[in-house]
Amino acid sequence: MPRFHIVCDSSARFGNARLLEGLPITVVPCTVTMNGQSYREDVDLPTEEILERMSAAEAIAQVAPPSTPEFLNVYSPLSQVCDGIISLHSSREINRSWYNAREAAQQLTGGCPIEVIDTQSVCAGYGLLVRAAAEASFKEGSFDDVVRYVRNAVERVYCMYYTETLDTLRDNGLVSDSRAILGALLGIRPFVSMEDGRLNVVEKARSNMQAIDGLVDFILEFDALDDAMIVQPRGAITESTRALQDRLTTEFPGQHFPFGAYSTLMACLIGSRAIGVAVLESEFSHSRSGLDDPTDAEEEHGKTH
Repeated sequence: MPRFHIVCDSSARFGNARLLEGLPITVVPCTVTMNGQSYREDVDLPTEEILERMSAAEAIAQVAPPSTPEFLNVYSPLSQVCDGIISLHSSREINRSWYNAREAAQQLTGGCPIEVIDTQSVCAGYGLLVRAAAEASFKEGSFDDVVRYVRNAVERVYCMYYTETLDTLRDNGLVSDSRAILGALLGIRPFVSMEDGRLNVVEKARSNMQAIDGLVDFILEFDALDDAMIVQPRGAITESTRALQDRLTTEFPGQHFPFGAYSTLMACLIGSRAIGVAVLESEFSHSRSGLDDPTDAEEEHGKTH
């Protein structure tokens, strides 16, 4: 049986790390800089501690993806023992992980193919695709089959986040100064989604209860899910996450909704006080969406990731 390997960086989030045991995945750490000190995410410093420092306003974090040499140092030994490498990355609209990986893959010569894929997502959506790719590496026949499956799965990942940190959205140009001030005065907090690899403010809520309702309504748009994940600001379950899980297990009997802390990159984008969900829509359900019609295809092109 061919041996294929999946590479990602530490901005991918997973609901249950134990489920990754035995899967052919290598995670290359991002570099997080705070107060002049640099750390390899989840190697030198756990993401949870980074989020705690950010939430307490002790530090402003900056995240750099793995460099081209760092990816090359991973690809080179893997290429000696694998029949193919699939390297997945956060949206190229968000950071340079995909660009650095592509440069590394182009420098490597030899018989091992390397496919560098932009997931058009971040954080939990990115993690769902990494896990799906690793599982597909055992099920699909050829390297091209695995790549085709992953690229199809990219189109079936959808994410929605609710954040209490308007300042971060303002600093990243997602809301204007006036909207941030008005939102703070009125207690209105936004929902943020991914569209074509970009973050976009789409809705608003006035309370945590409305936020939970909005996230549940978002997931109820899907008939069936292959995978899902809830992300929150810390490792231990929060009251909001517990309430969301309770609602979702009622609406989706038998579907598991694991949770975990989101990545430092996500915190830098939407703030360190947020909750969100990512889903991988069932391939069968997605195939029934009517994309054979050109009009439908044009409408689907602007979908939310």
